[in-house]
Amino acid sequence: MDLLVQCDRCGQYYGRVFIDPDRGANCRCGAVIETSGPGPQFVDRNEILAEERELTELSRGAERVCFLIVATDCARIDVDIERANLRRRCQEIFPDKMELYEMVYEGRFRRLWEQFRAV
Repeated sequence: MDLLVQCDRCGQYYGRVFIDPDRGANCRCGAVIETSGPGPQFVDRNEILAEERELTELSRGAERVCFLIVATDCARIDVDIERANLRRRCQEIFPDKMELYEMVYEGRFRRLWEQFRAV
């Protein structure tokens, strides 16, 4: 199983095999990473990759909505359907991050609509 160690201070991941269990290791941020005690968090590399894929999926969905607003003449209802689909997918993947989604993506969509579609 491919395990990684995460730095408590900056969140950088390091391969567990590179860390001396007795002395620990130094992170790029200057923190000492130890493999004993409550300090490091061991995570599965596959979990990290799966989360990155989900983030990429959301990012591509948001770029699609932006493209529909800026570069096409799609009706408002079609753009709203895409926005609703993206919101629903974000709710499925990251239910605890919906406030952040609203601030970042929905705010962006509203600004683009006002800038490029306002009559």
